[in-house]
Amino acid sequence: MAGIYQQGLDTGNATFETEVPSWAEWDINHLDTCRIVALQGEELIGWAALSPVSSRCVYGGVAEVSVYVLLRFSGQNLPQLGRLSTVTLIPFTSPVIMKIRIPFDVPVW
Repeated sequence: MAGIYQQGLDTGNATFETEVPSWAEWDINHLDTCRIVALQGEELIGWAALSPVSSRCVYGGVAEVSVYVLLRFSGQNLPQLGRLSTVTLIPFTSPVIMKIRIPFDVPVW
């Protein structure tokens, strides 16, 4: 995931951030729900997550979405939901993602 994020940073169009945050920093700044990854076969090709817009109570329930895809897939028409054939969307908490994490003993980030 961090590599995909870095590709986004390198374009200069993805975020106002200037460097890839640590996993701990990224994790604390994104909601625990609404995190998904896109896999093509075994390859992680993208991810999406929500982060709160503000900690102020008047913005409760308001979030911004981050969607990052490997550059080589940028501009391509990825399969639409309901017609997924080669791309699979999986919640971060899925056992599949846990299997990816376990061999490296580090988060996917």
